Amino acid sequence: MDIVELIRIELPCPACGKRYPLPLAQVLLSQEIVHEGCTAEAEGECPPVFFAPLFDHATILMIQQAWHDLEAQAGAIGGALFIDTLE
Repeated sequence: MDIVELIRIELPCPACGKRYPLPLAQVLLSQEIVHEGCTAEAEGECPPVFFAPLFDHATILMIQQAWHDLEAQAGAIGGALFIDTLE
């Protein structure tokens, strides 16, 4: 399971105020797009690029690696990790 697909931030739309979910995986992808040299200057040109600065790249990767390590440890003893939601 890719943990960054399951963790999300909910952001308010600056135009209408409604909240929308944004998975950490999308932020990570945005950071990769920026790293590869996307030169978009306006959100309409490449909307994902504007998610890149929301979180620290290294922190997202640490969460991803920690989850992978925990899954491996659980698997080694015949277990499996699950995430319970509070919703």
